[in-house]
Amino acid sequence: GVIHRDVKPANVRLLPDGTVKLVDFGIARMGESTVTQTGIVLGTPTYLSPEVLATDRVDFRADMWSVGVILHELATGKRPFRAPTFAALAYKIVHEPLPPLDPSLSLPDGLPQAIGRALAKEPAARFTDLAEMAVALERALGVTPGMDLLTPQARHRSSERSPAEARRLAAAGEVERALEAARRAQALQPDVPEAA
Repeated sequence: GVIHRDVKPANVRLLPDGTVKLVDFGIARMGESTVTQTGIVLGTPTYLSPEVLATDRVDFRADMWSVGVILHELATGKRPFRAPTFAALAYKIVHEPLPPLDPSLSLPDGLPQAIGRALAKEPAARFTDLAEMAVALERALGVTPGMDLLTPQARHRSSERSPAEARRLAAAGEVERALEAARRAQALQPDVPEAA
């Protein structure tokens, strides 16, 4: 329920063990909120979502937009919207379409779509939550989505498919992915005492 409102690279820390931490909750708000009581826009302009710039109501999807900007930067080396003044930048973010990603970048399949969805102008067109976004990014990068990110329904569906997925992957010679699928299936099985 916390809206950070200033997600940007300077507020993301990578710890030595690989854990990512979001820092500086100085302007964070709980739940859906107005931008400020006086209408002053808070946050770093480049990472502000269209709804922050054009309306006075924001929710977690504003932070999702900011993560999308960071992902765009990581993938392309530049921000999706740039302008010499705040007014020109705000206009571009609110009104101009997202520039297409350069096809010569050879990004993993699915990554441009995930970035584009995070940067949808309409909040309702973005991911339903950050867990769904994380799963989409992991899949785009070829990583098995973490079971802790999946909803209970998705975990159940995954557990039903895992043994078949393991056999299919093994038949295709993808031993490492097959072993991971088998481990997932085993982890999701209820504890059953072994026969004596």
